[in-house]
Amino acid sequence: MVNKINQSQNREILEHYVKAGEIIAEMFAPYLEVIIHDLQAPEHSIIAIFNNHVTGRKIGDGTSDIGYKKLADKLPDKIVNYNNQSPSGTDLKSSSLTIRNRKDEIIGSMGFNFDLSSF
Repeated sequence: MVNKINQSQNREILEHYVKAGEIIAEMFAPYLEVIIHDLQAPEHSIIAIFNNHVTGRKIGDGTSDIGYKKLADKLPDKIVNYNNQSPSGTDLKSSSLTIRNRKDEIIGSMGFNFDLSSF
């Protein structure tokens, strides 16, 4: 029973980030992609993505190398403004925030990819 309660609490936490991500993406559309990852299933981690034309990724796709490094606790919880590229080669400015549950366990991440091509 404890495991189901933890899963429910983790899902509730992630859903909060999905709602916040949707608002942020709408505010900065069409330039900012916002991705919510459930890192409890890294091979199919994307549970929400807004403005996905920026990278072409979709719900059900897996995490990137950054997600795996976060799971291994090899990166800080907050990474801001690192240079990145979309799969098509577009220059991006990216940021990532680790999402933790009440037990301080990593359960997800919120990623931001800003398309610099228009600027």
